[in-house]
Amino acid sequence: MNRETISRGSYGFFVKAKAVLTGLALAGFVVLSLGANGVAQASDWVAYDMEAEIQALMDSAAATGDTKTSEAALTAMAAAHPDKAEAIADFATRPANLPDGLSAAAVENLVLAVARSTASGAPEMSGDVVRVLGENQPGFTEGVTSAVEGALILLASSHVQGGDSADDDAIGVVGVVEGTVTVTRTDGTRVTLQVDLPVFSGDVMETGPDSALGLVFIDDTTFTLGANAEMVIDDFIFDPESASGTMQLSMIEGTFVFLAGAIAASDPDAMLVTTAVATIGIRGTKVAGDNITVVLMPDKDGNVGVIIVSNKITGRSITLNPSNFQNNAVTFTSPDADPVILTFTAEQFEEAFGDVVAAQEKTEEVQLVLQEEAAEEEEEEEEEE
Repeated sequence: MNRETISRGSYGFFVKAKAVLTGLALAGFVVLSLGANGVAQASDWVAYDMEAEIQALMDSAAATGDTKTSEAALTAMAAAHPDKAEAIADFATRPANLPDGLSAAAVENLVLAVARSTASGAPEMSGDVVRVLGENQPGFTEGVTSAVEGALILLASSHVQGGDSADDDAIGVVGVVEGTVTVTRTDGTRVTLQVDLPVFSGDVMETGPDSALGLVFIDDTTFTLGANAEMVIDDFIFDPESASGTMQLSMIEGTFVFLAGAIAASDPDAMLVTTAVATIGIRGTKVAGDNITVVLMPDKDGNVGVIIVSNKITGRSITLNPSNFQNNAVTFTSPDADPVILTFTAEQFEEAFGDVVAAQEKTEEVQLVLQEEAAEEEEEEEEEE
């Protein structure tokens, strides 16, 4: 599934919907009437056989190989009756209802039609549509499952957590995805992540084997997870005007690398990262680590900051700074042990963190592109004024 498929507008589909619904009426199906704006309408939903209509649309798509008209009709149907979005999504994606010959791509288009209309016209229904798609997903073939995941992503990225606008609540964006990466939102919705999807406070990120995830936060912090990792965004508050805020992340497992942004630079205690045994106080710097080891790194310009690594139980700590960071790491031999300095070679560092460092470099490249795009948009706005 590509971004063009997800982001296509629905205006053209409404125009086609009029033609397909008229054809179905001539064939003997009970259909919705179309208003002047091309959107299906009905004064009495009970008299309208929704399931027969949907089944006819899918059968037609399977027989002709043309999903455009069926997609248009479903889009119009969901738009006209947003309160029925859950029922439409449920029936249209039940494995038992999918006719033979209906390809995964066809199901993708049909499901996205419902998702698109729900996200734009009835955000309060997004959670219900996500639920039924998730419930129906286990019965699908592999190709269809990926299509339904695309619809879940669309719904999650457009209106998440009870219909709140992503633009209002997003604290960052997905910059890099390698392999399989998922997020669980605060409302329990679980979706597969893709590049450009928004990130929210409370999200739980997970990566699979041979996978990586790079995040770019709105304060310009970049944070990358390696394979088989899990991280929780516990808290994130940022005021762009003052370039200050608070940020707290919990690494449950796996490797990570991050480059601190404006929040860490604004206050020595503003950014906090915890692992299974350690609490890392950030003083504006680049850091790599895992459950028991933390490494201070130079950024791409050679600058080195300061980190204070403390045992979560005892509170005893060690500080790494420009004077002692070279070839050194802070590690713990047990959950209640005092932190100790571990000396390592370049080969040992590469073996432990090479993959996630490489992914972090890609994340930082994405950050630069986003900064350039933001600067260009700001210039255009100033020119228009």
